[in-house]
Amino acid sequence: IGEAGKRGATTAQRAHRLRRQVHRVLQAVPEGAALAVIEGPAYGAQHGGQHERAGLWWALYVGLTARRIPIAVCNPQTRAKFATGAGNADKTAVLDAMRHHWTTADIRDHNQADALALATAGGMRLLWHRPEADHHEDALAAIEWPDAVKVELAQRLKAGW
Repeated sequence: IGEAGKRGATTAQRAHRLRRQVHRVLQAVPEGAALAVIEGPAYGAQHGGQHERAGLWWALYVGLTARRIPIAVCNPQTRAKFATGAGNADKTAVLDAMRHHWTTADIRDHNQADALALATAGGMRLLWHRPEADHHEDALAAIEWPDAVKVELAQRLKAGW
């Protein structure tokens, strides 16, 4: 869904690109989704486009909220710890760990591996998939879960689900 920016793009061109990205992402989210797990900002990152990435992040957060989809926020170190057991793991280690965890999935790049790690964490939190390692449980405890998911999970557990 991503779209590369262009050096020298005007503010209006960058805004239009962000609108297209937000629209594409929100279209890909199924109606009635039980949960969205998004990666939190990487405050110490030194890559380009931080301003645009922040705008995209907030636009997606607001768009998901408008659709009443509960949102969990997972910081980048927790995402890495969830996938590999080490919060300082690099992108290649996360990619390798997700390929090992999901052997039948066609995970083509680091972005897909990151997304699958977040989706797997959400599935485990909703009890759709059992945590398989201690580092899964440690990472799950560090994610900022929405109250709606906490209440729904408690109700499911109480009902013997």
